[in-house]
Amino acid sequence: MTTCKPTESSAPPGTHGEFALTLEHLTTLAKDPGWKHYAWGRAKELDADRSGLFKGMAEALKAAMTGPANTGAPDAQTLTKPHSANPK
Repeated sequence: MTTCKPTESSAPPGTHGEFALTLEHLTTLAKDPGWKHYAWGRAKELDADRSGLFKGMAEALKAAMTGPANTGAPDAQTLTKPHSANPK
């Protein structure tokens, strides 16, 4: 019988695997004005998931969108504003 040893990662908890892939996907979507409200809502939805796998997703998306490498992208404030279907 073989056993698997857990691998040690230098990445902080929550920054690898499924969380990181999902964060990257949501960040890409949030950069597009047509998708930013969906991405923000999905991040909050995942953050509240009972499994805890995506705990912190909303804050991580905010941080990713306000980072220095993302100038010109929607900022955290615009992510949290409600979407208006009829802009004036």
